[in-house]
Amino acid sequence: MNSSAPRTPDADIWIGAAFLSLGCLFCGATATSLLFSPGFALLTPRPPAVVALQHAAVLGWLLGLGFGLLYLTLSVFARSPRVGGVCSARLHFLLFLVGVLIIVPAFRLWDLRTVAHGGALLLAALLIGGWGLLRQMDRSQRRFLVQETFTMALSWLLVAVLTGLLVTANRYWSFLGTDAVATIHAGAHMGFGGFFLLLLVGLCRGLFAGTGEPPAGETRIWTDLFLNGGIFIACFGLLFGFPLVPIGGTLVLVGILLFLGEVWIEYRRLDLGSQPGTRPLAVALALLLPTALLGCGTALLPDSHPFTGRITSLYGFLTVFGVFGLAFLALARFGLARTERTDARAAVGSRLAEKAAWGAYIAGLAIASVLQLSGNREGASLGVWLAAAGALGCAGVVGIRAAMLVWRHSRPGCLPVENLNKNTA
Repeated sequence: MNSSAPRTPDADIWIGAAFLSLGCLFCGATATSLLFSPGFALLTPRPPAVVALQHAAVLGWLLGLGFGLLYLTLSVFARSPRVGGVCSARLHFLLFLVGVLIIVPAFRLWDLRTVAHGGALLLAALLIGGWGLLRQMDRSQRRFLVQETFTMALSWLLVAVLTGLLVTANRYWSFLGTDAVATIHAGAHMGFGGFFLLLLVGLCRGLFAGTGEPPAGETRIWTDLFLNGGIFIACFGLLFGFPLVPIGGTLVLVGILLFLGEVWIEYRRLDLGSQPGTRPLAVALALLLPTALLGCGTALLPDSHPFTGRITSLYGFLTVFGVFGLAFLALARFGLARTERTDARAAVGSRLAEKAAWGAYIAGLAIASVLQLSGNREGASLGVWLAAAGALGCAGVVGIRAAMLVWRHSRPGCLPVENLNKNTA
């Protein structure tokens, strides 16, 4: 299809399902690696193999699922079949795929110059895809508190990619000092954290948008102000050497509390407990605040403290696996279940296997967390193995459904918001 072809909600769903399939592939690859080396997830300091595994998880798994869910959710708000061309979305997918396939093995070989090349492709993918997504948001049905959150999330992702490129480009010209590189690298991590956190907020709001604007509208605005303001203040203090990181972290914690209260009210109001994927989503959201507190602990504790290494490794593991990895898989499961025909003939055995996969995933996270904090590294590795096995099963469940959606090329029907609206009317 050329660039002048109309962009329909179906085209967005097709691109979204393609991103979901890709994200599930990287999730499966990451989980398979941890099945053979579960101790990798909790290693500090990190060798190149662990760095490559983490970037495969963050860039391939989380970014892939995140972009897929973004396309799927925005397609709900399309007013008409003509809201731009599909060429930018397909180019976004292609550049993203090539960039990640370059970056991950380059990190394994510790070839940071090649990482910079792959990062340039990721930046191009973000600029092209982001422009198309912004046009989609501008020309579709107005859901301010959803679209505004997505826009801020994309802004933080741009900050993360640009700062990451700056660090890798330093390998060419060495124009930054050691302290500056460490500071900018930490800023890149904050940018990714801001993107994933605000994307999660926007996706949950998109889930509830079909039932009308809830009475907590002012609270939701304050949630955005605290989250964005806290991340900005922390980054500002980090870059310019001001003691603002604790203040920014406190504001982010307040924003997370407001967001969790918002979700709790809507979750109960819409009675979502019986929907596929919503219970694992609730577990992921319950882990959000403890994981954020662990992140504050890593920033405040000195490196010489005996507890610092434990919580630093656990914080990284829970951020990728426990919060955003689990939440995005659960949201993808929910979204695909809301389309027509995808779950029409699910057998009882397959449903039980899926429940077992989610259960193993969540139980593994709990075991790994408790034993890692108690200092039992071997037991924590067992928990990581169980979580990886569960994640592999969940990625298979979501990935197969997403691949079926791509393969059929047929109208998938309604997304979460539309069917949810019908069910609650």
